[in-house]
Amino acid sequence: MRLTLGQELGLGFGAIIALMIFSAGMTNVGDAQTATENLAKMASQLRVLVGSFKVDADAKITVAGQALKARHTTAAG
Repeated sequence: MRLTLGQELGLGFGAIIALMIFSAGMTNVGDAQTATENLAKMASQLRVLVGSFKVDADAKITVAGQALKARHTTAAG
């Protein structure tokens, strides 16, 4: 089977477009995996941070066993 010039050009452009789509898809998969790993790290750090805060019955906040002093400011005037 002999292809015409138009058919050859169409196949060539089709192959290039297919490679571009494949490359873009693989890049997006890699970015999504990296984003998922970063979110997992952030969630782990947040769990540790939230676990270090404690509010007792008197509404006193302690962080890692140390009491925090409340800051009360008044507006002048």
